[in-house]
Amino acid sequence: MIVGIASICCLGPIPAIVAIILGGVALSQMKKDPERVGGRQAALTGIITGGLTVILYGGLMIIYIIAIIYGLNS
Repeated sequence: MIVGIASICCLGPIPAIVAIILGGVALSQMKKDPERVGGRQAALTGIITGGLTVILYGGLMIIYIIAIIYGLNS
C-alpha cells in the first residue's frame, strides 16, 4: 500500500509495478493461510494505486510521443 501511494505522489511507474506485485503476493499468502496473514484492504489498495499509476504514466508517455511526432512534422 505504501509503495503504491508513494508511486502516485512522486516515485513513478517502477514502484507502481512493485506495488502491484507485492499486493498480488500478499493476496496469494492470505488465500493460503487466512488465519495467519491479514491486511486484505492494504493489499488491494496497493494493487489499485499501482495500477492507476501505471495507467497514468502510460497515458502521459503516449501524449509525449504524440507531441514529439507532431513537433518533428511542424
